[in-house]
Amino acid sequence: MILAVRDGTITGAAAKTVFEQMFASGMSARAAIKDLGLEAIGGTDEISTIVAAVIERHPKAVADFHAGKQEAVKFLVGQAMREAKGRADPNALSVEIAKQLAGKLGIPECMPFDDIEQYLRWRVENSGLSWSELQRDGVKMGAPKPIFVEDGLELEFDTPSHKVEFYSERARALGLPPLPDYTPPAAGSARFPLEFRQGRVLTAFHSFYDNGRALPMLTRAEPHAEVWIHPTDALSRGISEGGRVELVNQRGHFEAVARVTEDVLPGVLWARDGWPGLNTLTSGEACLGPEASDGLDPRIPGGQSAYEARVEVRPIRP
Repeated sequence: MILAVRDGTITGAAAKTVFEQMFASGMSARAAIKDLGLEAIGGTDEISTIVAAVIERHPKAVADFHAGKQEAVKFLVGQAMREAKGRADPNALSVEIAKQLAGKLGIPECMPFDDIEQYLRWRVENSGLSWSELQRDGVKMGAPKPIFVEDGLELEFDTPSHKVEFYSERARALGLPPLPDYTPPAAGSARFPLEFRQGRVLTAFHSFYDNGRALPMLTRAEPHAEVWIHPTDALSRGISEGGRVELVNQRGHFEAVARVTEDVLPGVLWARDGWPGLNTLTSGEACLGPEASDGLDPRIPGGQSAYEARVEVRPIRP
């Protein structure tokens, strides 16, 4: 049975079932595998068909992946393993799922591999290792390194005491609270009752403030700005999934497409940061000035702006 796992006749997931059959019946490993119908799926066409069916049945998982929830891939792998009845290599399924998701999002160049070996070869060789040497010599283990202080791990931090400090003399000298502090958000008003927040997702591109509009690949993957809104807030405003909306406050306005979801709290709107014009809604006031920023950590220059705001949102009628 061990040889059957090693040569790919069965998957590791199926090995337990095969062993139980061997123990109960006295069959050989090969006979038990044949009797149970657990021969591994090796053809890429069959794996591709299974993955396509799973993706088609679970559009919410695809939408979650597009929104940056990488747990969605694990869910799809689990569903594909169930569909294959444990006869497919989960690594091969993961690669095929990533390939098909990239195709659905219009970015097939992100996952150009035909099978798991192509992917692994690329990972190994881009790490500065040799695929042929790894196949010939196997895994080479380096010297173990301590991970606990008791085992000899030396820890030193860039603080006056070289230890973790909760009370910061450095912050106090810069006119900042020496202990971690909390500033409550601005209170809402009848005119602008919703709290607007921003964040990063899987397709974020750090160096472009135009949200990667200069990159055709990202433009295809995310053709328009999307604002997340709770169903309660959407219903009271006549906003529907996929409808165009306008965020407004005393500073400006911003247009987007609504995503109605319980993944945000009632009273909160969320959008990914970086969209041109999005920060016409925010104050841009410094919550950490350049002097304090440089004094705390010169690797983070320029201070830090505040990007939250209070807004209202309304549907754009055709």
